[in-house]
Amino acid sequence: AVPGQLFQRLVFDQNNNLVNFPGVSGAVSMTFVGTGSQVVEQFRTPIELNAIDQRHLVIGGNNYIYESFDRGQTVRQINLGKGIKQLAYGGYRTINGTPVANQDVLWVVAGVNVFYRETGVATSPLPSQGFANIHFGDTDETLDVVMDPDDYRTAYVIDQNNIFMTTDAGATWKEISGGGKLGNLIGDFRALNYIRRSPGEQDQLMVGGLTGVARIYIEQAKTADNFNGWEKYGLGMPNAPIRDIDYDENDDALVVASFGRGAWITNATDI
Repeated sequence: AVPGQLFQRLVFDQNNNLVNFPGVSGAVSMTFVGTGSQVVEQFRTPIELNAIDQRHLVIGGNNYIYESFDRGQTVRQINLGKGIKQLAYGGYRTINGTPVANQDVLWVVAGVNVFYRETGVATSPLPSQGFANIHFGDTDETLDVVMDPDDYRTAYVIDQNNIFMTTDAGATWKEISGGGKLGNLIGDFRALNYIRRSPGEQDQLMVGGLTGVARIYIEQAKTADNFNGWEKYGLGMPNAPIRDIDYDENDDALVVASFGRGAWITNATDI
């Protein structure tokens, strides 16, 4: 891939008009800060916006991770292995009763490995600065990772057959897929998302699989009785593989992308 040809960015204002300013909409130049190798695209190249500052983004190439602080105009190469599947970038953690933002925190799943960075940024090119390899001992390829939006040290990781949860930045892991019940509901796992609801409502974890979507309430997932917490979700959805799940907290809308059967949306009253 040639920097600037990997993707384009289109920005629209509140009236749905294209904001056509240089450096805002159009081709993304991806000029390297220092030196770096050209991005090797994957069949599905993950791009993740920072949850704290959306001018920041990370790109998971087949060769390296690339981090940008200016919407992709310039990038810094992070020398962190190959085959990046998914990333979770930027989050909060409550310290002494106050939510504290961390733009640097980054979770990465690649191959059978999980990587975590709490502080430190790339200044190109660097070995895995600030990253810890916190592989949890499973032998299947990791496929997706999400973090708790209110506690970046709590994260969830899936492979085809298991869901793992950590509440201590990967020091320990707990398997929460219900002793095989979840696999019976939706088959092999493919996608994952954390749904944060408004105060007074329960947060949920949603998993997409070979034959649809299942969910569990977060507090139930943390208990020893998570076997009984999983349920099939999505009346009227096709019995098809799910490739991605996204939740827009501002619009309170859940969007599910299926393989070959289109995208599906539901509003908050149905979640």
